[in-house]
Amino acid sequence: MDNALTIIFLLLSSKGSFLYNSNMAWVVIIAGYLAVGFKFKRFTYYDLKIVTNFAAVYLTLMVFRYLFLNHLPLRYLLTDVVFLVKYLFVCFLYCALLKDRAMIYIVKVIAWGAAISIPFYFLQLVAGPQMLAFGKKLHLASDIEGYTNFLVFTYVEGHAIRNCGFVWEPGAYGCFLNLAFMVNIVQNNFVFDNKCKWITAAVITTLSTTTYLAFLINILLYYRGNGGKMTTLVFVAGPAMLLLSVKLPFLVQKIEHIYVHDMNDIENIQFLSDFYLENGGELPLNRFSSAVYIYDLFGIQLLWGVSNPYQDTIQILKNINISNGIIDFCAKFGAVGLVYNLYLYAKFFYTYRLRTELVFYCIIVILFLSFGEPILILPVSLLFLFINDYVDAPIYEENVDLEDLKFA
Repeated sequence: MDNALTIIFLLLSSKGSFLYNSNMAWVVIIAGYLAVGFKFKRFTYYDLKIVTNFAAVYLTLMVFRYLFLNHLPLRYLLTDVVFLVKYLFVCFLYCALLKDRAMIYIVKVIAWGAAISIPFYFLQLVAGPQMLAFGKKLHLASDIEGYTNFLVFTYVEGHAIRNCGFVWEPGAYGCFLNLAFMVNIVQNNFVFDNKCKWITAAVITTLSTTTYLAFLINILLYYRGNGGKMTTLVFVAGPAMLLLSVKLPFLVQKIEHIYVHDMNDIENIQFLSDFYLENGGELPLNRFSSAVYIYDLFGIQLLWGVSNPYQDTIQILKNINISNGIIDFCAKFGAVGLVYNLYLYAKFFYTYRLRTELVFYCIIVILFLSFGEPILILPVSLLFLFINDYVDAPIYEENVDLEDLKFA
C-alpha cells in the first residue's frame, strides 16, 4: 500500500499526467489519503499538532504580507490559502502516512520509474510517432501538440531523442532522478546500489545540461562521502572535467549560447511577447532571462514574495513562461521562503550525521536543479517542509527497503 501511496504522490508531483491539472483528482487523492490514515490508524495527535502549527504560521505570514507589504486584491490572498489546502496539505498527509519511511519510498519509486523508463526510451527512439498516435487513440494525448503521457512515461515530439520518464520533460525528470540519487546514497551510507545504477542510466538518457551538471555534484558527493581525497580530485579529475566541459557542446558552449540568447530576449521582450500573443502561444523565457526579468519587475518585493499567482499582477507576465525555479519561488514566497527551504534541506541531510562539506554539496545540487526547473514548487520538494518532523533516526533498517525493492 505504501508503494501505491508514493506512486500517486509522485504522479501529482510530475506535472506529466492529467492528475496534476485536475482539481477533482487532487480532491479525490487527498480524500483517499485521509481515508487510509483513519482506517489504518496512521494519524496521531503529533500529526495534528504539526499541521495546525504549520498552517497557523503560514496563514499568519500570508495575511501579514497581504495587509502590510503588497496590498494586492483579496483573491491573491485566497490563492495562497488554496495553495496551503491543495499542495501543502497533500505533502503533510503523505509524510503523516509514511512517517520516517517517506523518503525511502520516494527514492524507491523514482528508481522503479527509472528502470521502467529505459525500455520505453528505446521504444521511443525507434517508434516515437507511433507512440504519439497510440496515445491519441487512447485519448492520452493532451492539448499540447506532440505530447502524450502514459502515466509511467511521457513522449514529447520535441524531445524525441531524450528521456522524459514520468515527468513533463527531460530536464524536469533529471531533477527527480538527481534528488533520488542524492537521498539514496546518503541513506545507504554512500553505497552505489542497484537503485543508483538504474538512476544513473536514466540520467544519461535525459541529455539535459542541468541534469548532468547536478549529477556531477552528486558524483562529487558520493566520492567525498566514501573518503575520496580532495588532492586527487583537484589534480586528476579536475583537469579532466574542465576539458570535457569545454569540448562537449551541451555544457559550457550551450550555457554560453543560452546566456547570450537570453540577454537578447530581455532587450526585445515586448516585441517577442506581442509576437507570441498574436500567434496564440506563450513566450518561453530561459533560465537567465527569467531571473533578470522577474528581478527587474519586482525588485525588493522578491525578499518576501509577491503571491503564488504573481504572473497575474503584471499584464505581460500572463503571456510569459518562467523557467527559472529559484526566481519563480522567490516571486511566490520570497527569498526568505527560499532560505527557509534550504535550511530544511540542510537539516534533513544533517540528520544522517554528514559533515558540513557534504551537506553543502547537497544544497548545491538542489540549487542547480531549481535554477533550471521549477522543482521547488512541486510536492516532491515541498515535502521537506514536513519530513524533518518524522525523520528521527539517522540510519534506517536496511532489510525493509531491500525486501521491497526487488532489483536492489
